[in-house]
Amino acid sequence: MKATYEKKDLLGLSAVRIKSFKGFPEMFHQHCEIIFVVQGELELSVEGEKHLAKKGDLCFVFPYCLHSYRDSPDSEAYIILFDPAAAGSFERILYSSLPKDPIISAAHLEPILKRITELYKNNTAIRLKTAKAYLQALVGEIIEELELTKQENRPRDTERQVLEYCAENFQREDLDIKKTAQALFISPSYLSKLFNRKLKISFRDYLNNLRISRAKILLTETDKRIVDVMLECGFSNQSSFNRIFYANCDMTPGQYKKRYSPEKAR
Repeated sequence: MKATYEKKDLLGLSAVRIKSFKGFPEMFHQHCEIIFVVQGELELSVEGEKHLAKKGDLCFVFPYCLHSYRDSPDSEAYIILFDPAAAGSFERILYSSLPKDPIISAAHLEPILKRITELYKNNTAIRLKTAKAYLQALVGEIIEELELTKQENRPRDTERQVLEYCAENFQREDLDIKKTAQALFISPSYLSKLFNRKLKISFRDYLNNLRISRAKILLTETDKRIVDVMLECGFSNQSSFNRIFYANCDMTPGQYKKRYSPEKAR
């Protein structure tokens, strides 16, 4: 299995409508994934279980769930990917639970998916914030229809355990590869090889990606000072925070806040 970690832009959300759906090999990532079939059928696998999603069906892939798709050239679908933090009060549920069946009949939710996609395409701060408000409502509607089980009952391989541990602890200032390895009862050298060879990213870069992803949300959706955002995301040094943020976003935290805060978009 080749695991992937994908960096998402802007406010931790992307939404598109795809025609002639192209398949993807097995992968998992921190982001949640919603697939809604507009036309045709999609063959997909989630956690080793094969599914056929028909017109009007919606598939909800939770964080770090192994999934894949087959080519479906005659199909059309909405795909929404989002950082669990973008789901607001539903974030904890997304990390701690799994659906017994990830597919529901959801034709009644198509207008919300369409609206989220339209808002995302417009790509202004106020519309992106509105899109995330719709997203939180959508996640609530979906969760209400899913039968959820606690994630503790799910078998986890080492890669998934590491990613989940990082997602739950990245805000700790003292978190490093040694402490992570100790917590998971593996060696630091093994953990380093796992990231570099299988995840194609260093442990430090992965940790920083998680922190910057959260920082972007806090900068644009709260009134927190930049220094408070820095501390809440696990950074203790302002210059390091600025440098890493700039490397990820091509702008400083202050510039990002000015560009994407809703009040600046009017």
